Amino acid sequence: MEIKSLKGTTTNSILQAFNCAFTGYFVPIELTEPQLSAKMKADKTNLGLSVGVFEDRDLVAFILHGFEVIK
Repeated sequence: MEIKSLKGTTTNSILQAFNCAFTGYFVPIELTEPQLSAKMKADKTNLGLSVGVFEDRDLVAFILHGFEVIK
């Protein structure tokens, strides 16, 4: 396993890991790519500040971080 920045990681890869994490939940959660993109935009997600755990080349875990200066 390798922990590294999500910079350059596709939204689709993040989506696959997200949906896999919630497989089998009592209340099903499955986002579409447009829904995840909208969430990331609203949260001001910066993939350069976000990290993921990769097994081989597959993203298996992640944390998304956003940043905004509020004046």
